[in-house]
Amino acid sequence: MGAYRFLLSGKWLLWFLMVCAAAAVAVYLGGWQMDRNDHLVGENVKITQNYRADPLTGDDAVAQFTALDERLTWHPVALTGEYLAEDQVLVRNRPQDGRVGYEVLVPFRTQDGDVVVL
Repeated sequence: MGAYRFLLSGKWLLWFLMVCAAAAVAVYLGGWQMDRNDHLVGENVKITQNYRADPLTGDDAVAQFTALDERLTWHPVALTGEYLAEDQVLVRNRPQDGRVGYEVLVPFRTQDGDVVVL
């Protein structure tokens, strides 16, 4: 027993506590990473299912432009009408992939007279 008495010294106890803290942090970060992966897998399943679904048409499609239903992200939409190119708008300073650029927004009038921005 006397051969292991050095394990009770302050230096060894400090190292032991630091290793325990590092292990606790590693377990926490591992759980966080698994939760993040579960979320991404769920999002990928939703995208795959929605992307292959039949397109929304009519009022259901127009409703997605006014109040987005998160369950229908990446769901195809089929609208019939005309683009209003004369009302086109540039939105400047839009970041994407670490670079600043702009977005081109073009209003679209459906056959029913509703106007959405694409």
